[in-house]
Amino acid sequence: MKTRFLIPIILLFGCSVNFANKANEDFYWFFNKFYNNKDFQLERVVFPLPGQNKQDMDPRDTIFYWEKENWRFLTFGDFDCPVTKCLTVNQEESFVIEENTREGDPGFVFIRHFEKREGKWFLIYMVEAL
Repeated sequence: MKTRFLIPIILLFGCSVNFANKANEDFYWFFNKFYNNKDFQLERVVFPLPGQNKQDMDPRDTIFYWEKENWRFLTFGDFDCPVTKCLTVNQEESFVIEENTREGDPGFVFIRHFEKREGKWFLIYMVEAL
């Protein structure tokens, strides 16, 4: 008798878990919202965020960590000069690399790595070199 009631309960919870894992966020939707919504951006950065920040790093350091408390909102395309932009999207691998560079004086490089985790995109690594 207990077995008959237990099986439908297991199936019910098993199905709800499977539906939750099938979320598959489109990268371009995420990318647009990430650069236009401060709260969303904070939710989608994995803190402490590893990377390189040439302005704030000691020359002997090899890695820098951004903390949530000191996070500044990232924007995309606010450049007053010619910029080489490269967005390498490999949705099958669930990994994206964004590169923004400008040669000359002053030059800069911004590199951001995004990864899909459980169907949602997150910023997992960043390089800023001004």
